[in-house]
Amino acid sequence: MTLPGKLCVGILEEDNPLKSYFRFKPMLVSEEGGYRPFSAGEAFPEEGCLRIVPDKNESGHFKARMRRIGRYAMLDLRAHAGENDKIRPNKNYHADPAENNAYIVYSDVVVEPPSGALFEIVDRAVPEDSTHMALTMPLPGTQRVLFRGEEGVSPVLWRVAPMEDVEGAVELSREEACVRPGAGAEFAFPAASGEMVNVLIAPPGASLLEGEEVETPVFNFTTGKREAQGTANRLEPGQPLIIEGIHGLNPLLAQGLPQEQIHRIFVSALTCVNLDDHNRIRTTDARLLRRVVRDHLFRGTSPEETVAMWPSVRRGEENYIFPYQEEADAMFNSALPYELPILKRYAYSMLSAIGPDSPCYTRARRLVKFLNYFRSADVEDEIPPNSILREFIGGCCFYRETD
Repeated sequence: MTLPGKLCVGILEEDNPLKSYFRFKPMLVSEEGGYRPFSAGEAFPEEGCLRIVPDKNESGHFKARMRRIGRYAMLDLRAHAGENDKIRPNKNYHADPAENNAYIVYSDVVVEPPSGALFEIVDRAVPEDSTHMALTMPLPGTQRVLFRGEEGVSPVLWRVAPMEDVEGAVELSREEACVRPGAGAEFAFPAASGEMVNVLIAPPGASLLEGEEVETPVFNFTTGKREAQGTANRLEPGQPLIIEGIHGLNPLLAQGLPQEQIHRIFVSALTCVNLDDHNRIRTTDARLLRRVVRDHLFRGTSPEETVAMWPSVRRGEENYIFPYQEEADAMFNSALPYELPILKRYAYSMLSAIGPDSPCYTRARRLVKFLNYFRSADVEDEIPPNSILREFIGGCCFYRETD
């Protein structure tokens, strides 16, 4: 079975709860602008397809994550071009008579559908003025459902939960968020009860939700943990959305979105200061110096820890940034001619304190060596409050609280 580079939507089942066995049955496979039925699934036994085995990086929480995903899951192979990267023949298929799954798939590519990508449709009309309901029906496979009446699928979302102490009944509460039924396509899926249910699915990378407020997570770099409460955000009509980060230029991030509405910018600090005609200052060294100062001041990380992490940062750039830099529509050089004398004032003594016994000593000494060619500059009152340098030394006007 080969699905290289594909995104699939399918059924996730725990077919043996005693042994915590899970399997995935692909139902749909992505194509340009949407999905199509996975016809190759007909070749598999009725009760089997892909046995999910824990990836080496998540063996400790594999069972909990699989159960948290729910009935509908996605098999995301878009980053794996090889035929056998993540799907391989199941060696137990013929050896174990109870094993009906001819292939295995590693769990790291089995993921939960994005919020707003998939909703079950209940074929029954509901009163327009209802806000809460109790219905006798099987528990749907999605936590939020849509209802279809005589006029078609209603855009109103309903959150569903099993009714306590009443078997075969559910409670539903109306939500403020609405969907755009015309933005997705309907497909028939087998329900847990064996009957067929209709599911409305958005194209890859898109959402069916219409102006829903979401909570943006807030990460506390000082504690190294996510804050208990994020910030509420709602994208208004015509408002731009800025996505920044190591994966910002990756085409997969915007798959299914109108490409004419996307403007990609590659921002990098390309140092233009040389010591003389024959000796240049490495761009990577200037960027590491920025990180040393920022992480010490605002992220609770010592200079030695920052220098030790630098090889990992560089590998991330090589894998996830540089291969896609040609996708950018514009390039912005954030290096400043005057930043090194200012950064020296913060970093020089800290880097000099890293001793010969440290594995970071060689890299730290190289930074100290080139900083010896500069005088420290105590001119912070002359640095504009919106300068990129303020991101590393503090005092940026964008972070100031207003009344």
